[in-house]
Amino acid sequence: SNSENDFAIGAEVSAAAGPANVVAGVYAGPFDLMDLGFSFGVDMAVGPATVDIGFDGFKADGATDLDWDASADIGVDVSGISLSSTTYLWSVAGADIDMDQQVVLDASGVVEGLGFTETFQMVHILAAAPVTMMWWSKTEVSYDMDGIKPYAALEVDYDTIIDMTAGVELSGFVENTVFTLEYDVDDVTGDPGSKGLITFDATITY
Repeated sequence: SNSENDFAIGAEVSAAAGPANVVAGVYAGPFDLMDLGFSFGVDMAVGPATVDIGFDGFKADGATDLDWDASADIGVDVSGISLSSTTYLWSVAGADIDMDQQVVLDASGVVEGLGFTETFQMVHILAAAPVTMMWWSKTEVSYDMDGIKPYAALEVDYDTIIDMTAGVELSGFVENTVFTLEYDVDDVTGDPGSKGLITFDATITY
């Protein structure tokens, strides 16, 4: 099926430069169409912070515009608290640049047994009408007290939909067995007839 001898070629190079690791790549082909693509990335650790940046580009044969996307991940971990940010930008066929953003706060290491995370996301931040920006927030908290672990999660979004989960996990009372009692409701503000669901689960592991 490859009677025209159509091939593509590519190359990738990586190197360490001080605290940074750098990688870059390029490819071209197949020769009868000659699409072009390239990528570049760098990651490093500076004290308590980590940084990871990437960029990809693609230009199809005969196209006048470059398709591209870029991302930047930044994280900081200090005294049991970590904060991370992920930014993603892209443009396809010369369209306006759009952007997504996520921020995660994790304070689970502050107190022994405590679990706490907050995740916040936004998508289509720079999009033009009729596309609109959307957002989500999820908060999760738990506390493990010698095998008794109450937990809860709350999700809220741009459409004022509120999801809630609350429960307790029991371990160590019966060998190889974990009991979970949970209440979950998909939309607290929704149909009054939707009261949520209560479940009891026993998981036995050997």
